[in-house]
Amino acid sequence: MKLFSTSLVAVSVLAGFSYAWDVTSYRYISDCRVHDDGAYRYYEGSDSKTCHNLAGGDSGASCTQYTNGGDHHANCDGNMVVPGSIYVGGDTRCAFFTDTNCRGTRREGSNRVCVRGAFKSFACNI
Repeated sequence: MKLFSTSLVAVSVLAGFSYAWDVTSYRYISDCRVHDDGAYRYYEGSDSKTCHNLAGGDSGASCTQYTNGGDHHANCDGNMVVPGSIYVGGDTRCAFFTDTNCRGTRREGSNRVCVRGAFKSFACNI
């Protein structure tokens, strides 16, 4: 099993990228750890309180999809199965929603925590 978020954050900082929040959504996984053959999506952005849908094509966030446990990556054009958990990056506070467009049941998470649930949208730095 791999936990990719921490190393990606370190690479982003070293490369000089600036973002206000980051989250990683894990397909079928409830503990925010990807299996060797698993898939996940890494989202980052600099906006505040903007609603983002976890399905592909969200223009307000940078998104990369990783497959085969993180060995391969591509953009997030297609739909992803509703995640089983989402890892919230450091210095980040987010609200997650069970429906698209930040509707439905709301659950919050912040600062390197794994939030379990079948979420379809989120907003960070709330």
